[in-house]
Amino acid sequence: MRHHGAEYTLEMMRLLRRDYGIRDLMILDDNFTLDKQRLFEICDTMIAEKMDYTWYCQGHVRFATTTACGR
Repeated sequence: MRHHGAEYTLEMMRLLRRDYGIRDLMILDDNFTLDKQRLFEICDTMIAEKMDYTWYCQGHVRFATTTACGR
């Protein structure tokens, strides 16, 4: 599996907001929650930068664990 790095993903989110005024994101990627380090980097940066998005993602139940929620 290959995916874009956290910084690339965040830059695309910034671009969507800045250039197109996008306020709602739907992330359609079953593996979005697979790489916990990348996931937390994205979420932590969104919080730190106060990215005002309404967003959700799809994930596979196999990767939804209490460890993911509690780090």
